[in-house]
Amino acid sequence: MRILAVGEAADEWDRTVAQHRIAATTTSGVKMQPMPALSKAQFESLCAAAMAAPSADNKHVFRLESCADGLRVLATDEFLQARGSRRILGLISLGAALQNLQIRGAALGIRLEAAWHIGDGVGSRLIAGLSARTMAAASEPLESALEARHSNRRLRFTGPVLSPAEQHRFAQESASVEGADLVWLDTPASRSRSLRLIRRAESERFRNEELHRELFGSIRFDVGWHASASEGLPAGALELPVFERPAFLALRRWPVQRIANILGVHRFIGLRAADLPCRLAPHLCVVTATGPVEVAAVNAGRLLQRLWLRATLLGWSFQVFAASPLYALEGSTSISQELRDALATGWAELCPAGRAFVVFRMGHAAAPSVRAGRPSVDQLQVRP
Repeated sequence: MRILAVGEAADEWDRTVAQHRIAATTTSGVKMQPMPALSKAQFESLCAAAMAAPSADNKHVFRLESCADGLRVLATDEFLQARGSRRILGLISLGAALQNLQIRGAALGIRLEAAWHIGDGVGSRLIAGLSARTMAAASEPLESALEARHSNRRLRFTGPVLSPAEQHRFAQESASVEGADLVWLDTPASRSRSLRLIRRAESERFRNEELHRELFGSIRFDVGWHASASEGLPAGALELPVFERPAFLALRRWPVQRIANILGVHRFIGLRAADLPCRLAPHLCVVTATGPVEVAAVNAGRLLQRLWLRATLLGWSFQVFAASPLYALEGSTSISQELRDALATGWAELCPAGRAFVVFRMGHAAAPSVRAGRPSVDQLQVRP
């Protein structure tokens, strides 16, 4: 993967695309040819696939533009201004969207190759250029799960556990993304240690004023407990029992939360919202990646998406818990150094071969009461 500073000149983009359009090549036995600009139908189908990728707060921080050689991925203002864990979440989402684009592209007979333009500079909105080449349409089983994938926040996930053959399928997905890996947290020792880390980080989201504001700012209380929303997290998707809702509504006001924390309410929420669901799940896993943190975040997103799609095909429910590994990153958010060091040390011991990025649980569960919607695909498109 090639990383360029965000502010590098546009001619570097032109040179990169030109390099991708040299005569026909053979990659992994697949014959490819340079192709004309994407048709309207191809572009819209690819945009729909990208829109189906997971995103922080159910809000994508990129846009897609069709160009002569394929696609350009452009940053929104929100992504350009994001720092710390918010930026990393955006990169994980970008990795997931890229995976969706490549899966859908293969089904359309299009191979998309990414040249990344991510860096710390300020300037160009270009995140990545995706050069397109014609190839024989390839059947990808995961493609049928793109729009079906969703989060499920019901408290209890049940078994049985994955069969050896099913676990092998997950191992194959892991092997398909270079630089990323899947770590199972299902032994009593690893489950116990990881639960402590998850619980502490999730409790901090209700103890820390900045994190509290960020969390409650993403929840769409305005749509009620039974309706969906095209952006943000609809309140009904939280799967809170009716008797818990009044208290949760009261806690969205920081003065109320701060007083409640004197009684240890933030610790109870960490147990209820994270520890217990993860403890009860048949499988608990973490996605890791190696290399520079921004490259690793993209690769973690790619693998996360493939695993999530695989779980969807198997009929398994899936929920992500990103706080504990992300808060372990230096400068990621405004938590104490003591907590950050504890999280970093804990995840390094559990995942010595790579940096942890995303924890998730899997199991069987009833369908969610409310699923978050998606904006119109038009909102993702940049048109001439």
